[in-house]
Amino acid sequence: MKSTMAMTVAILTWSAGEAMGRRPGNTGNASGVPVRVYYNFDRSVTMDISLLSGARMRASLILAQAGIRLEWRLGKPAEDEMGAQVLGIRFVPSVPPALRTGTDTQALAAARPYGKGTTITVFDNRVAAYLVPIGSPDRANVLGHVLAHEIVHVLEGVARHSATGLMTARWTWRELREITRNGLTLAEEDRRLLRIRFASAVAVVAAATEGISR
Repeated sequence: MKSTMAMTVAILTWSAGEAMGRRPGNTGNASGVPVRVYYNFDRSVTMDISLLSGARMRASLILAQAGIRLEWRLGKPAEDEMGAQVLGIRFVPSVPPALRTGTDTQALAAARPYGKGTTITVFDNRVAAYLVPIGSPDRANVLGHVLAHEIVHVLEGVARHSATGLMTARWTWRELREITRNGLTLAEEDRRLLRIRFASAVAVVAAATEGISR
């Protein structure tokens, strides 16, 4: 994945033969700061429903590590819903001219952490090709990590990468092997950035939870 001040692009380096592992569990976090994730598809994009469902589940599990509860909704965010706790994902058939960087021919998705509305774009043709050598049970797991990576870029509100974990700049066969085994986790600096960004929202959730428990 490569970042600029205008766009963050996910580039995943694939190493064949390292994608075998167990499927993620079906557990999640019912609490946390709610973030509405709207997603939509261009007309020519045909997404496997079970693949997308599994990917959404894995992304939700990853963000739950940082106290973020993803609420997935089909469609686009309305104008009056704009804010730090609302983002949009658009699945397109191929890389739009505006997002082409020339050298990043392996980019699977792009995130614009400084934008509003639909801030994540997923390139369907590249994702489909990338998932071909990966065993069927693991494809949703891998796609979920791609979505989670881009979502974190937007939620952090800055184009940056970490030295380890989900937000590393480039995934090699080592990261892919971990993805299909135990999954990548958020580095402490990423958790800290999310806590800072959503400090006020966390306080509201905590107060509401305390009130209910009484």
